Formats: sequence, C-alpha cells, structure tokens
Amino acid sequence: ADLLGADFSTLSDEALYRAATPAVTGTPYADKKPKAEQLDGGYLLKTDRQDLGDEEIWRLYILLTRVEDAFR
Repeated sequence: ADLLGADFSTLSDEALYRAATPAVTGTPYADKKPKAEQLDGGYLLKTDRQDLGDEEIWRLYILLTRVEDAFR
C-alpha cells in the first residue's frame, strides 16, 4: 500500500503498530525533582463508620467523587 510515498506493505506488524501508536518521551528536569517530591502526597480519609474496611472506604470515596463530577 502506498501512503504518502511510503510502502507500508514491507513493514512488519510490530513496525506498523509503533508507527501508528503515539509515544511521549522526555528527560526529567533534575532541578525540579525535589519540589515534585515535596508535592507528592497521599490521601487521609476520615470516617465515623466503624463497620467499613480500608478498601471499602476507598471504594466509597471514589464513588462519591464520581457522583460529584456528574453534577458539575
């Protein structure tokens, strides 16, 4: 097949996949890494529900954020 002057029929399936799949590459900024590490954090979820385990609390939190997003 001739597409823009290139004969893709001679390329392997893997090469065709790589050609059609966008990729993002880059080099991290060493000077910005310490600030990024300071901003990296976690979640602290507080609840009065004694009957829920950690995974169930997290699942309910994610559900809540999705419901809130639906109303925006």
